[in-house]
Amino acid sequence: MPAYATRVLIDDVPCRAWPGKFPLARRVANSYHCPRGMQPGLANVVLKRSQVDALNFETAHTLTFVAQETVTLRGLRVLQAQNLMPSATTQLDTPCLVTLADPRYVLLNLTSVNKNYNVPVDEQPHGSAGIEYFTDTTDAGTPWTWQGIVDDLWDQMPASLAGAAPTIPSPPATDPINYCFAGLSAWEAACIVFGDLGLAAYYNPLSLSFGLAAYGGIQSGLSNSLARVNRREFDTFASYGLSTHVPETIKVAFRKRQSMHSSPTWMEISGGPLSSAVVIKDVLTHVAGAIAGTVVTIHDSMPVELDVNGSVTNDADLQTRADAVALSWINRAKSSAGTIRGDRRVAGIINDVYPGEELAAVKWANYGPLNEPYDGCGTWLHFQPAGYEDLEASASRRLVAEWPLVNYRDPNGDRLGLTYWREPILCRLNSTLSAGGSAPAGRLFFDGMAWQEFSASSAEITVYDSLNSFNGITGDRCWVYWCRASGRYEILQKKC
Repeated sequence: MPAYATRVLIDDVPCRAWPGKFPLARRVANSYHCPRGMQPGLANVVLKRSQVDALNFETAHTLTFVAQETVTLRGLRVLQAQNLMPSATTQLDTPCLVTLADPRYVLLNLTSVNKNYNVPVDEQPHGSAGIEYFTDTTDAGTPWTWQGIVDDLWDQMPASLAGAAPTIPSPPATDPINYCFAGLSAWEAACIVFGDLGLAAYYNPLSLSFGLAAYGGIQSGLSNSLARVNRREFDTFASYGLSTHVPETIKVAFRKRQSMHSSPTWMEISGGPLSSAVVIKDVLTHVAGAIAGTVVTIHDSMPVELDVNGSVTNDADLQTRADAVALSWINRAKSSAGTIRGDRRVAGIINDVYPGEELAAVKWANYGPLNEPYDGCGTWLHFQPAGYEDLEASASRRLVAEWPLVNYRDPNGDRLGLTYWREPILCRLNSTLSAGGSAPAGRLFFDGMAWQEFSASSAEITVYDSLNSFNGITGDRCWVYWCRASGRYEILQKKC
């Protein structure tokens, strides 16, 4: 079949379009779709077999859409080329669909990070000052900041593709806690951190740079672009109300720090493992139309600090964090409610739009031979506020990553439990032990070279000989474990 040249060019070579229906090329041929977020943008163009043979698959390419305005998209790399109709390999005019991807494809699939950031030492005594992290999970002994984690992840991506790391606007005052990335792509890990901060990453294909869109924010320059190019062909819009999406109360749940030094019986109160293992702060939304009695729970990673008696010592910080978490969620809901969402197609090319706070995706495409001066080119805009996905009923209610526990599951399916059920604890007796009796003991920890005893008095525990088998004097060592049934530390083995 004869072909006509489009006003879409790859490296200054006009792409082709063929009459007829090819399922593989339908709705994607001669277009570039750029979504917001982690997933890469994809371009699809139709070329003759002879043009595909001349295409260098190992270098980046430039895609250009020409109409009343021109948009040039650089840095696209070939994923594959596929024949659109059966033919002999010698048929050089055979149409082929060539798929290219923007830099996010390589960043998502060909980068890797094996690193932990600010992992708390669970075995630190109650009442210890601040949060102690494993040294090798800090930035040379200093806790990682939010921006520091992002910059470090960015350093593990090819600089030629990732460019400069985006700057986090107004990062929280609290430390990021317990980010453990084992074999994840550096790009995906960075997107996880962004999402935990109420930010959506986006790629600007016009400047080959990355940016951050605040949930519920206003996209800079978008209204001016839409006003300048007022040639909409159609809209498919939707909106929703607040009463079915925003609750009267947002509960923010914080996990209690786990300890192996003093009696953990406060974890086993009658409220059960979920209510006793977390502290929950209620925040009223004060949103008109919210139905009385409705609730949403969000889990946050800021730990609850406890003293030796199990009393919360950082209650004010927890409340401040809860207010900020709830406000972020409410702002996303408010920005989406009553706001038009959906698709708009505009005749011709808009050369200064890209995904951000309001646009979830932009698609430039050639739709076929239409009237001048647009040459069949159009710009497809998908409106959806950043963070809207987190408001869906099926969305996880966790705002930030949390460290895994072991035994129970919360309503989201996340496991809860107690680390001291996993392995025995080495202790040193602080007084004489008689068979069948009990004695105070200091818990030991291994510092990488030798076993050491915590100096804090709150690290002392009481150990029990339920086997009626052990006698000991001050300084003897024994292995103990926490027995949930008896609610105390039981001796497993001791120097005889």
